[in-house]
Amino acid sequence: MYKIYAKQKDFKTAFNLYGDFVNLKDTLFSNEKAGLVADLQSKFEIHKRDNEIKLLNADKTLKEREIERERVIIFSMSAGLILIIILAIVLMRNNQLKKKNNRILEDQKMALHREKEKSDNLLLNILPEQVAFELKEKGAANPKNYDLVSILFTDFVGFTQIASHMTPSDLVKELNQFFHQFDSIASKNNLEKIKTIGDS
Repeated sequence: MYKIYAKQKDFKTAFNLYGDFVNLKDTLFSNEKAGLVADLQSKFEIHKRDNEIKLLNADKTLKEREIERERVIIFSMSAGLILIIILAIVLMRNNQLKKKNNRILEDQKMALHREKEKSDNLLLNILPEQVAFELKEKGAANPKNYDLVSILFTDFVGFTQIASHMTPSDLVKELNQFFHQFDSIASKNNLEKIKTIGDS
C-alpha cells in the first residue's frame, strides 16, 4: 500500500503506511523470533528433563543394584554364620559323643578287668596256682607227677540236718564262714584246696 501511495505522489500517506508496515513487520518478526526462542527453550527444557529423568533412573538402578548387592552380602554372611554355628554344634555333639563313648569304653574296660580278676580268683580258688597260670597262658595244663602227697577230705558231720532248719541266706553265711577258715588254714600251711562241694 505505501508503494502505491508513493507512486501517486502522496508521500505523507505513503510514509505513514510505511511506518505501519515496519511496525507490523517488527511485530511479526519479534513474535516469530519469540516463538522460535520459546520453542527452543521448550525443547531445551524437555531435553533437560529427559536427561534428569535418565540420570534419576540411572541413579535408581545403581541404588537398586547396591541394595541387591548388600542383600546378597547380608544373605551370604547370614548363611556363613548359620553354617559355622551348625558346624560348631556338630563338632560339639561329636566331641560329647566321643567323650561319652570313651567313658562307656572305659567303664566296659573296668568291668571286663573286674570280671577277669573274678575269673582269675575263681580259677585260683579251684586249681593250684601253677596249673591256673598254665591254663590262662596256654589254654591247657601239663600233668605233674608227685612222689609223695597227702590228701585231706573233710565233711561237716550232721550238716544236712542242721541246714534243713536254716534259711538259705543263713546257710550261705555259715558255709562262707567255714570255707574262709579252711582257706586261711590252707594258706598258712602252704596247702592247695582243690574243690568245694556243698559242705565237703
